[in-house]
Amino acid sequence: LDPIERCVREWMRQSLPPGVSLPFVRISEGLYLHEGETVKVRLVNGILMGEL
Repeated sequence: LDPIERCVREWMRQSLPPGVSLPFVRISEGLYLHEGETVKVRLVNGILMGEL
């Protein structure tokens, strides 16, 4: 897994109740699909930043 994917998975694991379907689907490195919207995710100083 790339560093962004690891951070996204860790964030979802901590933020979502167990058994909830994952709201972010990975398209490619740093690019995710969320509720029909494409979201660019990047790491800035260890913090996940997302932009539509």
